[in-house]
Amino acid sequence: MISKITKVNGFGVLDNFESKDAKPFNRYNLVYGWNGSGKTTLARLFRCLEMKSNHIEFSDCDFSIDFLDKTKVESKNYEHSFDIRVFNQDFANDNINLFDSQTKPIVFISKEKVEEKKELDRQKVLIKEKKADIIKMEEERDDLEKKIDELHKSSGKSIKDFLLGTTYANVTYNKNTSVSIWKTLPKDDQLEGLELSEAELSVEKSYTLVNSKKENISLSILPIDIDFEKISEVEREVAELIAVNITSKVIDRLKENPEISEWVSRGLILHQTTQSKNCEFCGNALQSERLDALQGHYNKEYAALQDRISNQISKLEKGIRSELAIVSHLLYDSLKLDYNNALETLNDKLKLVNARINEWIEQLKDKRDNPFVCFEINLIDATIFREFNEELNKLKKIIIEHNEISSSYAELAEKAKKKIESHFVSQLSVEHDLPGNEKSLNEIHGKIKKENEELGKINDVIKTIEDELKSDTLAIGEINTKLHKFLGRNDIALIRQDEGGYQLKRGKNIARNLSEGEKTAISLIYFFSKIQENDANISRQIIVLDDPISSFDSNHLFNAASLIKNQCLHASQLFVLTHNFWFFKQIRDWMSKTKDSANFYVVRKGVLSNAGSSLTKFHSEYQYVFNCVLSYQDLEEFDDSICFTMANSIRRLLEAFTSFKTPHSSGFIGALEIAEKKGLTAQQRDRIYYFLNKYSHLDRIESFDTTIEPLLEEGKNVVEDVLSLIKKLDEDHYASMLKVCNYEDKLIMN
Repeated sequence: MISKITKVNGFGVLDNFESKDAKPFNRYNLVYGWNGSGKTTLARLFRCLEMKSNHIEFSDCDFSIDFLDKTKVESKNYEHSFDIRVFNQDFANDNINLFDSQTKPIVFISKEKVEEKKELDRQKVLIKEKKADIIKMEEERDDLEKKIDELHKSSGKSIKDFLLGTTYANVTYNKNTSVSIWKTLPKDDQLEGLELSEAELSVEKSYTLVNSKKENISLSILPIDIDFEKISEVEREVAELIAVNITSKVIDRLKENPEISEWVSRGLILHQTTQSKNCEFCGNALQSERLDALQGHYNKEYAALQDRISNQISKLEKGIRSELAIVSHLLYDSLKLDYNNALETLNDKLKLVNARINEWIEQLKDKRDNPFVCFEINLIDATIFREFNEELNKLKKIIIEHNEISSSYAELAEKAKKKIESHFVSQLSVEHDLPGNEKSLNEIHGKIKKENEELGKINDVIKTIEDELKSDTLAIGEINTKLHKFLGRNDIALIRQDEGGYQLKRGKNIARNLSEGEKTAISLIYFFSKIQENDANISRQIIVLDDPISSFDSNHLFNAASLIKNQCLHASQLFVLTHNFWFFKQIRDWMSKTKDSANFYVVRKGVLSNAGSSLTKFHSEYQYVFNCVLSYQDLEEFDDSICFTMANSIRRLLEAFTSFKTPHSSGFIGALEIAEKKGLTAQQRDRIYYFLNKYSHLDRIESFDTTIEPLLEEGKNVVEDVLSLIKKLDEDHYASMLKVCNYEDKLIMN
């Protein structure tokens, strides 16, 4: 699309072109400007892009235009691929000779190309048949694709439903997931082997359940192995202790009565500790002879033996092991039975081990109570210790297996997930013959590709023939239909001539003396037919329409607007340039519905700027002109260009006002005459009259002796005179117009 005109030199009124900070062009663009403002010149600038050459009147012009894709087209370089079509007077002059009622042919048929035309028709029939065949294949392709899509949707849903409540419940399973899984599966007889039984599915799902992972179990909860060498060493130590024979001055009574001996021994130690001189039991003085006898009985060797026996008993008591508690709830279900059996056996062996240790303890206690008696140890069978270690190792292996499962649980869960996915996808693929459907789909794709290649070749043949032919025989009927609809009658028609070309006829006679409206209607309809020849795609075209409603009456304005809407709706870009406010409003209201796709501009004296609210909000030319005249009150300085614009605005305002207010005396002269009766002074009357004749579009100046010579500075006075005139003729109407134009606070001095 055209984005912006960045430079124009040597191109009529657009010389040193300015855009006045106008917005970059949009898809739909509407430009308003009165005669002489630069509309026609702007359209000619765009036609230079279409013709890829400078306009004959501006051969030395220099311009630069930016496109939305960053392309830049300059007057020195027309290398571009944009399809630009411009409707203006130059187009009409190049394509239609309305004086002789002849037109250039849209496409010309030469007598030498009749056979080529027949071949063209045959190829077009062939291409139609080919397209019909392709459509059928595409329908079959679409059915297969839909069937395959539904299968994958179903398998994706089955996986998702099955994994609800698992750690994979939030994984997205849909058609695309199923397609990805399917690509990883084998496509032969192995598919059925991927299906799982209900029991297998249940096992695999157990690995994926939420909170199904169990923690590792520390081996520290188990007792340590029994060291056989250490057991043998303990056995030797016990044997040595109970076999010791100590030497002392034995007191027979104490020797024969171990309980008394133990009691006396503790008493002797107590008396020595307290340094008591009397017997704590009877209170009599302790005799030195008795103390010496007791110390002889309980000598150091005796005391040392007692200490050794007590220490050994403490060591053995520490070797007594508690039975292991049952913690099978911490293990995976598959290990619980083996664990419970091993634990029960181990505890049985533990009881036997503790019993053997307790035997040693009892023997040592006997020796401690009877230190002067020598005992022999009961040798213990080491088999019970060996069996204990064996059972302990079995339990360790079960816990290690549990820990290995727990450590690799994420991997097991992932493997389980893949098995479940493969199960559902393979199950449905086998049930609905997915491999067969895919094979058929690939065959259809191949056929469609081949048919499209042949279609391309036929299109190439058609293009070659059309390039050689110079006729169409198709567009004339469409042109006449549109022309009759546009004009509202069917007396004028284009008739094709045998020798080539078309002739415009009214009934059976050559149509002459066409009205300007008829000429414009024919040119515009011919333009839209021309840009569509050879099946041109309007969605790729940039269309420019310069005043396509010149000399149309109000009925034809609506027809023209409707035609443009229908023909240009899908254009890549559209420019409409007009001087007619009613037509501007029609196109403006249509484009406004496109929301952000339309921009509105005004061109004045070769300067393009964004259209103000006066153009975008008013619903009649009268409101617009009234607002323009009101705005002139705010100008500080006037020059010739402003005065010309002002004079045209005032003339239109007075003509429109009197057409409905004083139709018996319309026109600005009639308004002056009526206003004089309402109190308008002769000076005001002459000033308005002279100003309008001098600066409006009349080609001569009327004057009389009573007129005064107005200066440029009097332009503001003329504006106030005219507004005062309207106010005098209809004060209510004047107040209403001030409200419409948001000028309620303006006080106009009479």
